[in-house]
Amino acid sequence: MREKVVGKKVDFTIEYEHNGRKYVTIYANKESLALLLVKAGLAKVLDKKHPTPAYEELVAAQEDCKTRKVGVFSEDSKHIEKHTREVTYFGESDYSPAKLLEESKKEPKPLAAILEYVFSPSYVTLYVYKLKTVVKMSMSHLFTPQSTDKNILANGKAFVEKMLLHRTVGVKLARVEDNGNISGRIHFPAGDIA
Repeated sequence: MREKVVGKKVDFTIEYEHNGRKYVTIYANKESLALLLVKAGLAKVLDKKHPTPAYEELVAAQEDCKTRKVGVFSEDSKHIEKHTREVTYFGESDYSPAKLLEESKKEPKPLAAILEYVFSPSYVTLYVYKLKTVVKMSMSHLFTPQSTDKNILANGKAFVEKMLLHRTVGVKLARVEDNGNISGRIHFPAGDIA
């Protein structure tokens, strides 16, 4: 799903408003993202008092998944286990930057990761698939002093978000810093971004 929408134009239709909030259907290439999720059995439909045509289509797709026992409606515990992602987060007791670095060095190529959050132009969090871990990482050879003009910091952060946020990237972990954070390089299809 991420690949269908990140960095791409999407459209939306306002379905209804409730308590000052607007509820929408998001489309990518004229396909409803909600409908794609429900048809794949990756989401359940909430009960609603005022159904719309889009809602009725979601309910029908959900009923089909229930009948076929697909995705979240599967009764097969192995299927559910296979599709449940266990993640270790920085700050948890079993998070070990030194162990992560050691594991990553076993791989000659950059590890596949998703850039999840941008703190600054040179400091990010990434979910590293092979390590099943979210790491905080400073980019090697980059430093953005906090004393830098706020507009420059904001523009740098916006640039990194535009180019990399929620995208699949490669990552090479280089070292563990004194504060326990990891330093490394991000590889993007266009090359090493540092």
